[in-house]
Amino acid sequence: MKSITIVIVMGVLLVVSFSVFGQVADEVWNQIPLAEKAHLITTAYSGSRKLSIMCYASTESTIRRLEGPVAANADIEEALGGHFLNVTVQSYGNNYFWPKDFAFTQNNQQYNVNVNARSVGYLPMNDAFWGGEMKPSTLAYGVIKIPDGIDTNRSFTIWYDDVSATLGPIDFGESSPAANRRILVLSIAAGLIILFVLISGFLVHRVRKKRRQTDASIPMQPDPP
Repeated sequence: MKSITIVIVMGVLLVVSFSVFGQVADEVWNQIPLAEKAHLITTAYSGSRKLSIMCYASTESTIRRLEGPVAANADIEEALGGHFLNVTVQSYGNNYFWPKDFAFTQNNQQYNVNVNARSVGYLPMNDAFWGGEMKPSTLAYGVIKIPDGIDTNRSFTIWYDDVSATLGPIDFGESSPAANRRILVLSIAAGLIILFVLISGFLVHRVRKKRRQTDASIPMQPDPP
């Protein structure tokens, strides 16, 4: 029941932000910070346009700015297991769209949208966002999870086919999963170093103590006459 409510509420948020022509209205788009949004346009070999893809980070500040449901935003983050982008796609003709074709890059590393039973990488808000052929002027909308390996506190790149755009830094109001993971790794490493130093000191102390005990047990040899 909770998941159905999330889809309905977030679907309403996306729909009310659309312009008459289907995608995000200019007055809404202009309110979103540049670092938190991207507009990708894919083209055919002939140069003709295929898909218009508009996405923006679903931060609390942006949702409040658009007068959307902040609580539902948190619920989606919980369902996906991380931060996400709101995405709208419009087709210029008969073209195919697949949400799994999104990719993210940062620090020479690539992160794909997960499509498996253990992890959900996207959440459709209408049937078209599941993927497949889109008819002219039709609209697909949903959300895409930002992979955990991406540090949203720094710039990163989103890709669809050969088209890309830079996003970030994005303030989600808390550390990104990647930043949290680095902090955890550094904390564990520091803890292991401290533990190694303590154990080494303890062993050295025991060796010295045992050596003193051994030296004390050896009888003194009398001086020769």
